[in-house]
Amino acid sequence: MEDAGIGGEGEILKEFEEVKEPRRLLLKEMEDLEKSIDSLRELITDSQEKINAEFEEGIKKINKEFQEFFSLMFCGGTGNLLVIDEQKKPAAMLRKAIAGEEER
Repeated sequence: MEDAGIGGEGEILKEFEEVKEPRRLLLKEMEDLEKSIDSLRELITDSQEKINAEFEEGIKKINKEFQEFFSLMFCGGTGNLLVIDEQKKPAAMLRKAIAGEEER
């Protein structure tokens, strides 16, 4: 190998050791990044669930007040606020709401 210009065993081992440590550090960093990604995904999911729950609770409170206000303004009757999901067909949602079915 020395005749081929590759170097002796000592040089090869030295070069191997020089490459081994940075590679180990990069693998550790990749592992840390993957854990961070998983943690962020979990945080996003938890946040979305909390936001949705608080939004629904807020809509219920607003709707209760709206119903009381509607009844005062029009001397009786009822009124409801609906949250319409733009991904779903609004007409179908409205028919279900009129029929008294909850849309989720």
